[in-house]
Amino acid sequence: MSRYRLVQKSRSKLMRALAKLPFVPASFMSSFWTTIGATIYVPTVYDHDRDWGQPSWIIRHKLVLDHEKVHVAQVERWGHVVHTLMYLGPS
Repeated sequence: MSRYRLVQKSRSKLMRALAKLPFVPASFMSSFWTTIGATIYVPTVYDHDRDWGQPSWIIRHKLVLDHEKVHVAQVERWGHVVHTLMYLGPS
């Protein structure tokens, strides 16, 4: 399976900048998991979990992480441009 890294959205300058865009919902930082390349950005609702990023935390969030890892694998397979067009382009 693909390698990935977890980053708290609150610690990411990119995520904080995206959150300020006028078309991004107010809940983007607190509720949405976001994957770009091999990085999975975790919503701020989990920032204060004592076991953040630890094996017990990863097990608790296995379903969503498995889903996000699919996107990591898609980027590896299709490349960034095609993947971005598939998700952000016209449907």
